[in-house]
Order: sequence, then structure tokens, then C-alpha cells
Amino acid sequence: MTVLSIENVNIKDGYAEVTAVVDEMLLVYPATRFEPAEYGPAICEAIIELDPSEPIPLDEDGFCAYLDQVDPEWRILNLSNY
Repeated sequence: MTVLSIENVNIKDGYAEVTAVVDEMLLVYPATRFEPAEYGPAICEAIIELDPSEPIPLDEDGFCAYLDQVDPEWRILNLSNY
């Protein structure tokens, strides 16, 4: 999954609560006999543990790349809005 944009970050006690738009999260069209399933972006949330010895990028593009590398377990928020 690819992080497309950051909505919110809350850092405390060695953890970061991140809300972001993540690609390939939401099922848009289910698979058929002739076509594979199609997934689209969704607003998601994840909690990641921060390593104090590893610097965290402060710009959005760098932080998105950092999250792609960490690959946290994303949870779709507010599914009723889709």
C-alpha cells in the first residue's frame, strides 16, 4: 500500500498516531469471473512505534515514504462515508 497524503499526526510517548489517505485499501468493485477486484484509496489510521535512533522526515513526501517503508497495519476510518 502507498501513502498518498497525510491528514494528521499525533506523536506521544514513542508512538505516532497517523491518519492518512492510503491507496489500494477500499474495495471499489468486487472480482468477477472476467475481472480482478479493484481497490481505491481510503482515509486510514495506524499507530506506529518510533525508533528514537532513526530520524523521521518532517516533510510530507518524506514522511509518506517513511510510512511506506514501515508498512504499518492500516485501519479504514469511517467506512459509512464511502
